Amino acid sequence: MAKKQKSNTSTSSFASIVVSISLVLFLLGFLMLFLLYTKRASDHIKENIAVGLFIKPDAREADIVRLKKILDAELFVKRTEYIDKDKAKTIFKEEVGEDFEDFLGYNPLDASIDVYLKATYANPDSIQWIEKSLSENILVKEVSYKKDIVVMVYENVKTIGFWLLIFCACLLLISIVLINNSIRLMVFSKRLIIRTMQLVGATPTFISKPFIVRGLLQGLLGGCISVGLLTAVVYYFQQSYSDIFLRQDIDLLVFLFLIIIAVGIVISVTTTFLAVRKYIGINPDKLY
Repeated sequence: MAKKQKSNTSTSSFASIVVSISLVLFLLGFLMLFLLYTKRASDHIKENIAVGLFIKPDAREADIVRLKKILDAELFVKRTEYIDKDKAKTIFKEEVGEDFEDFLGYNPLDASIDVYLKATYANPDSIQWIEKSLSENILVKEVSYKKDIVVMVYENVKTIGFWLLIFCACLLLISIVLINNSIRLMVFSKRLIIRTMQLVGATPTFISKPFIVRGLLQGLLGGCISVGLLTAVVYYFQQSYSDIFLRQDIDLLVFLFLIIIAVGIVISVTTTFLAVRKYIGINPDKLY
């Protein structure tokens, strides 16, 4: 009966540590995912802010098409869209609800090319030199973009990213402390067994081995459980926000999940090893 009760206690202790590890790793992984997809969402917003190039009225169609091809080949360009005078009139009519050509007698709007930048270049400093470079083209009459939106997005993303990194670091520290305390309590409950093994001549390596294997299994199981929970979260958001949660992120997600499992194993094994070494070298008078 005593042996069965001891086995149940050991199993309960093992399960409680696995649950603790899985929960803290899930929170840590969720925050990392949130950080990853916050960046993805910000990139999505940045890449949909257009820099408008208004073309001079006397520009030839062939020259405009050539300019568009040159822009498409630029390193900082995500994509371009050519809007001729007729399409510009249609867009204006849809937005305003009036056809100015009826009373003006002509279409005063210029043809334009909307340039959508890659997210890396969609920040105030980069857009300034891009604007200067584009405005020097002989076909370009004017370069226009929403500076206030660019600045607002850039500042908000930088602020959110900074605090998320701080929070992530704090959560990692808290995770280490919580897992450390749980494992130390488990090893503390086995301190008399460790002392008994020492008295019969067991070496520190022999004593540490089963505890380290146990720690390895705890970290592995905790990591796998947290990865399972995170996979469910990713699947849910993939169905709801498919434009941000892309399927080609699978390699990145696998890498992130492997990191989470590795963190669980490293923290669990390291903490277990240090705790066991402590009780191997402790003064017998301090065991009670």
